[in-house]
Amino acid sequence: MKEREYEKDVRSVSDEEFLSEERPRRGRRRMDVEAEESMSERESEDQTEEPEAPAPRKRSPFSRYLMTVLSGNILSRAEVRRVYPYLLFVAFLMLLYISNVFRMQQLYRRHDRLVKEVKELRAKSMTIASEKMSATRQSRILEQVKERGIPLRESLTPNKVITE
Repeated sequence: MKEREYEKDVRSVSDEEFLSEERPRRGRRRMDVEAEESMSERESEDQTEEPEAPAPRKRSPFSRYLMTVLSGNILSRAEVRRVYPYLLFVAFLMLLYISNVFRMQQLYRRHDRLVKEVKELRAKSMTIASEKMSATRQSRILEQVKERGIPLRESLTPNKVITE
């Protein structure tokens, strides 16, 4: 559309205007030149009134990339959108890995608790076995019989083994 307007402007210019000194430079329209002149006048007025603010400093490529990542604009790029399925798969694997680690920690804690419980039960079993052994000695049985007042005597003849 701009090309059509430019063609109209060129056609409407007479030969005298074309040859005059005020004609626009090659490739520029007269309106552009006037706009630049008015703009330069405004700039000169602005410079006299207020000191020019320092130009914003350019950011390094790393800081631009970091801002893109932090703002979330990186997720809207076409290259990133193509890998969304892979990113979701990797995220799923990460969640699976994390849950597996938590499950293993839980199993290790349970294993340690059961090992500790087995040690306690083994010690208790050994204590009970030693008490049983001491309680079933012949001398200890005779003492308990006398204490309770039961009229039993110890056999003086050895036991006979019956075999068939």
